[in-house]
Amino acid sequence: MPSAIPEMQFSARRDQMGWGVHFAVTDVKLVIRAILRDILPLGNVSPTMWEYIPREYLNEDLPATFVKRYSHWMNLSNQII
Repeated sequence: MPSAIPEMQFSARRDQMGWGVHFAVTDVKLVIRAILRDILPLGNVSPTMWEYIPREYLNEDLPATFVKRYSHWMNLSNQII
């Protein structure tokens, strides 16, 4: 299904446990982004977008067990992993 998110090409048909999942292929690299909508106190909605970080990007920076056992995502609004 086409994605409505800029820079993304496809999306999952349904939310995955409250997350909208979007995909793109750029220069033979698969990009996966997930969006969760946080409800703020006054009823405002603030979208939070995360991007999956492939394990091979972290092999040199983190212990192998930590890289292999967990999935790592970066919050695109604040660049925190």
